[in-house]
Amino acid sequence: MTSQAHITNTVSVQRAQAPGFFRYAHGDVIVTALYDGYVSLDPMTLTGLTDEERAADLTRQMHALNADVNSAVNAFLIHGDNRLVLVDAGSAHVAGPTMGRMLKNIAAAGYALADIDTIILTHMHPDHIGGITSENGQAFFPNATVWAHRADADFWLDSATADRLPDAEKAFVRIAQEAAAPYIASGRFNTFVFGDELVPGLITAVDAAGHTPGHTAFMVTSAGEKMLFWGDISHIPAIQLPHPAATIELDVFPEMAVASRKRVLADTVKGSWVVGGAHQPFPGIGRVREEGQGYAWVAVEYGAPSALDE
Repeated sequence: MTSQAHITNTVSVQRAQAPGFFRYAHGDVIVTALYDGYVSLDPMTLTGLTDEERAADLTRQMHALNADVNSAVNAFLIHGDNRLVLVDAGSAHVAGPTMGRMLKNIAAAGYALADIDTIILTHMHPDHIGGITSENGQAFFPNATVWAHRADADFWLDSATADRLPDAEKAFVRIAQEAAAPYIASGRFNTFVFGDELVPGLITAVDAAGHTPGHTAFMVTSAGEKMLFWGDISHIPAIQLPHPAATIELDVFPEMAVASRKRVLADTVKGSWVVGGAHQPFPGIGRVREEGQGYAWVAVEYGAPSALDE
């Protein structure tokens, strides 16, 4: 007994987490969720609900009432029909030490950056576009074309936009411009509008505007199954699902963001769609169910569908 205890005490404590990727079979494609890290958000900055509602939401999810909430930042790879598409791109060097892990997790998931042929952005905030370009201005993805909604590109690539933003967000314009620059220079930056098929027969752009002017969800339809990658429909799911009217200070058009959130949540439940959420707890894949006057998140369970066992 003494000898066993002695051996145990000499073993180093292991602190490294498992690589941040997760496979999910959707129809005939494989979705790989990628963890970029987390950003801490103050739930007290959300508006559109009472303090009592906010406290009840946080308590229900066992969040401390006087502390920030860590909001995951997720991106997703869609692999099928000889296409490898990245939905959002994390933050690389632009968002601090708790983020910027997506590139390493792409490698851990078995892919090279050169394998990715298409990058589709739900919007052009730093935690979605920052990860496409290095700190010295080099494109991380040598073979990928980047797609953003036309309204978002017009907004974030216009330097005058910084004058319309709060001081804390003015840098977002510079970050978006620097990230997009090498792709624009090489003719690999394109824009779309709602309803466009970005990958024919597979990926369609869905209107989710409000958080930013061109905020977009992407519907992926494969073998008759639908999965919606909804971007920033929620930032603090513990609050914004039960209370969809709650808005975050980052919303460019708050009223439009609320309308989009309510519509997307209702459509998701009605269609029984699987969701890939940029700020849902990693891996950010699950479904939504109605709960009272609002909604609740039902996370996918860990497992290997038969298609992944081959």
